Amino acid sequence: MLSENLPILKGTNIHLTFYNQTMKNDLLFEKLDLMNYIRKELNNYDIELVITVNEAEKQKVVYSAQERFEHLAEKNPVLLELKKAFKLDY
Repeated sequence: MLSENLPILKGTNIHLTFYNQTMKNDLLFEKLDLMNYIRKELNNYDIELVITVNEAEKQKVVYSAQERFEHLAEKNPVLLELKKAFKLDY
């Protein structure tokens, strides 16, 4: 869940943005235990969790081999060089 968007710390607020309401609801279900743990471990009882939903950030689902390669190449441009070096299709 947190791998989608990294938390951003602003002052004593931890800001999380999810791309759908379901993910937000899942975290809200566990929020009390999570916040108790964070506050205790950091010895900072002023910390708050701010959760927002931004549906415009929905991730594109990758289906074809071409789309998967392009998606991975965006993250790791070396793949493009390997594709050229080995004269691969994707």
